[in-house]
Amino acid sequence: MSTTSDDEGNVSEEEEVDDVSEEEKMNRMMSDIESDKDGVPSNEEDDSKHEKPVTWKELGLNETLCKACEELKWKAPSKIQKEAIPVALQGKDVIGLAETGSGKTGAFALPILQSLLDNPQRYFALILTPTRELAFQISEQFEALGSTIGVKCCVVVGGMDMVSQALQLGKKPHIIIATLVAYRTFVSKQLPLYKCEEDEVMALQERVSEAQRTAKLELKDIEESKV
Repeated sequence: MSTTSDDEGNVSEEEEVDDVSEEEKMNRMMSDIESDKDGVPSNEEDDSKHEKPVTWKELGLNETLCKACEELKWKAPSKIQKEAIPVALQGKDVIGLAETGSGKTGAFALPILQSLLDNPQRYFALILTPTRELAFQISEQFEALGSTIGVKCCVVVGGMDMVSQALQLGKKPHIIIATLVAYRTFVSKQLPLYKCEEDEVMALQERVSEAQRTAKLELKDIEESKV
């Protein structure tokens, strides 16, 4: 609105002439709408922002293992760990597929260690791997996670003295990590290697796809060798 005076000095109000074009009005309106839209987060963004991180305890791990994870600077479970650990703790079989460095070893090591704490015994679990390098890596992971509970591991691989490995097995470790070839070699020589009981655990780690047929035959022989 604008104020004007006539010749007699009377003051009156006149409507301000709106010289803004219809096109410009529309542009301003669309700009306001976009501005409001940008200020409102989507449901997906809002959910992720307020989603509560899953803790090790919420997965079902006891205080001892939760503390072990904290000491290793494992702040929170990875995706494969969140999905596999609760199922494994129920005593169910688990097949997990995840990329390198995603925490697969922890996904089966933690449930095994918790089961071992609940039912302490020697020769508790057998971990089978395709390479000896991976076997030693898994052993280091188990020993780190189980350092406060005195977990003993034994690695059985090819290219090393069989007598010394047999002596290590004779000390009755809790966890045995072996390559499939080394396992079969020890069984064929009737060395005191691990025998699977019903309440004990076997894990197959990182079997390469091109050798799946051979792996099936080897695992079949291992299953038949159970006591």
